[in-house]
Amino acid sequence: MSNSEPLSDEQLMLNYGQGDAAAFEQLYQKHKGGVYRYFLRHCSRADVAEELHHDIWMKLINARETYQPTAKFTTWLYTLAHNHLVNYYRKNNKAQLLDFDDVAEPEDELPELDKQLTHSRQAADLISQVESLPAQQKEVFLLRHEAGFSLEEIANLTKSSFEATKSRLRYAMAKLKKGVSYEQ
Repeated sequence: MSNSEPLSDEQLMLNYGQGDAAAFEQLYQKHKGGVYRYFLRHCSRADVAEELHHDIWMKLINARETYQPTAKFTTWLYTLAHNHLVNYYRKNNKAQLLDFDDVAEPEDELPELDKQLTHSRQAADLISQVESLPAQQKEVFLLRHEAGFSLEEIANLTKSSFEATKSRLRYAMAKLKKGVSYEQ
C-alpha cells in the first residue's frame, strides 16, 4: 500500500488500539453521522439517539485494544449499535418509540433521504413513513439505505435469514412507495 492510499477502517481501528488517537478521529468523523441517524430513525427522539450514539463510541473506545478485524469495520460497528439498541429496548420495555415531534437532525449533516428530495413536505412525509414501519422492516431499510449494507450483511448483522431480510426490505419499500405522495 502506498502512502497516498487512505487506510482502511480496519487498519485505522488497529492503529487506534496501538495508541494512535488520530486514527480514532478519522473513524469518528467518517461514521458519526450514519450511526447517529441509525439510532435517531429507530427511536425518533434526539435525546435518546444522542445517548445511544455516545454509548456506542464509548464501547468502541473500550474495545480498542481487543479489536480484531474478523469482519468489515462497519459490520462490527453496526453490530455493536444493533445489539445496544436491542438492549435499550429490553431495558426500557419498549417495542418501539414513536415520538416524531422530538426528531432533530444533526446540524452539520443532512440525512441522505433529505438530500434526494426537493421539497421539505416530501421529506417530512418520507421520514414519517419510515418512522411508521414495523421495527424489523425499519431496521433493514435503515441498514440498507442509511448505512449501505448489502442484504447478506444485514442478515448476518441481525441474525436473520437472507430470505427474511429480503422480504422485510421488499415489504418496507412497498409500504413506502404506497404511503408517500409525491404530488405537490
